[in-house]
Amino acid sequence: MRTTTTRDQTNQQWQPEFSPWRHGGWYVDNLQYPSGAVGCVSRNYPDKKWRIVCDPRPFESQPTFPTRIAAARGERDLIEALKYAERAATEFFAAEREKLTDAGDSDGLYKQDAEIKRLADIIHNHTEQYIRTIVVA
Repeated sequence: MRTTTTRDQTNQQWQPEFSPWRHGGWYVDNLQYPSGAVGCVSRNYPDKKWRIVCDPRPFESQPTFPTRIAAARGERDLIEALKYAERAATEFFAAEREKLTDAGDSDGLYKQDAEIKRLADIIHNHTEQYIRTIVVA
């Protein structure tokens, strides 16, 4: 008999693995950003609240967490959102490129390359909006 696991159950089952970070925080060894960077959380801030060290949001907009584990779980959600956005963008651009290639539209391919940055900015903004909704403490 096969059992199914919801995303919430998977999140609760996942346990972060920590090692000391040279600046006093903690690496989250079993988290990895699309860039290859490892997760990192810290409370080395004047308010002593736990934060995601590599959070791309402005400091004032960054969520805080009650514990190191909660911060690691928040970072895991952040990374999942970034990976989702990256996959969506890759699939979108590949589909658009295929349409232009099939149509023999070399001028269109050139124009599409110019659009990639504009569309990447839109995806980035939507990702940041999504991120703001998934981690709050």
